[in-house]
Amino acid sequence: MSDDTSKHLNNVVPIDEQELQGHLNKVVLKTVEDTRNQILDAEADALVGADRYARTETRKDDRSGSYTRKRHTKGRRA
Repeated sequence: MSDDTSKHLNNVVPIDEQELQGHLNKVVLKTVEDTRNQILDAEADALVGADRYARTETRKDDRSGSYTRKRHTKGRRA
């Protein structure tokens, strides 16, 4: 471009360099975080052998195992 053209274009769109840099940093950080979470989810699915929230007859929503609890009343077991 000629010098005359670049002088005119400098004032067409004002750019705040710090604001632009801050926005780019946020976009990059969000992209990295999303990618990392997708990788961790895929590794967890492969480790467990099932998709997240997948339920079957053998795979129920028992978090840390389960056991039958006995009910207690004030004076005795029910």
